[in-house]
Amino acid sequence: MTTRGVLIHAHNNLEMDYALIALCNAFAIKSHLQVPICLVTDEGSLAWLRQQRGDLVDQAFDQIVVITVPIPSNRRFCDTRSTSRTLPWYNRTRSDSYALSPFEETLLIDADYLILDDTLNCVWGSDHDVMLNRHVIPLNHGTLSTHEKLLEATGIELCWATCVYFRKSEAAAILFDIIHHVREHYDYYAMIYGFAPQQYRNDYAFSIAVHMISGFIRCDDIATLPSPFLFTSFDCDELIDVPAKDDLTFLMNDPKEHWRFNLTRTKGVSVHVMNKFSLVRQADKLLELYV
Repeated sequence: MTTRGVLIHAHNNLEMDYALIALCNAFAIKSHLQVPICLVTDEGSLAWLRQQRGDLVDQAFDQIVVITVPIPSNRRFCDTRSTSRTLPWYNRTRSDSYALSPFEETLLIDADYLILDDTLNCVWGSDHDVMLNRHVIPLNHGTLSTHEKLLEATGIELCWATCVYFRKSEAAAILFDIIHHVREHYDYYAMIYGFAPQQYRNDYAFSIAVHMISGFIRCDDIATLPSPFLFTSFDCDELIDVPAKDDLTFLMNDPKEHWRFNLTRTKGVSVHVMNKFSLVRQADKLLELYV
């Protein structure tokens, strides 16, 4: 029998509780997709999560894969435009997802991509070996910057690794082998594709791999997900409330008048919440609603 499930990677740093974010999202995923969930994490992050949330861990995750803490990049984490911190970012393990996934069909989902509808259930049984997103829609409907559409101003089209479907197949295995190769030779590919190598980005590694598979011409040999647009709030925005299970309230920062914040509400759609500090602040409310 074909097994289907969600895979989430979560590695804490000194201030950001990715494991808690993954826990909250796991309960939302179980509510809306009704599939098992596998967490990929490290001993320290898992121990902290068990210490803080106890029995909820085993309720949320059907399987837990414990790996060695990966090599970090440094990233500037913002909490709206008022606060920022440069912290270690342990994001290099997603290229190992094909090998780590216990499922025959996998939805690889960022911990902070809150799944609040059942659209992604359309992927199961797909004829496509891999599906992902190429476009995002900011909740404030603002204009996207170049680095949110292309690797660089004259670069290739960006593929988002926020949510990726794959099934165990030769084509998917080859794609993840290439992603792993790009990760291991990131400085070289940064030079070839013309972007700064200091911060490793999964979106870039996936985009380069898709470009290579597409014959170095276009990035269109990989199918898009059933919902081709990724609804996104950025780290200059703030999640301020979770009124109901599928209901989020944001203060969206105006991209032109930075002092202005617009009240925005989403209902019944999944949202990538990039301000992780604000997401952690809403963790108790999310758990109260879904557990």
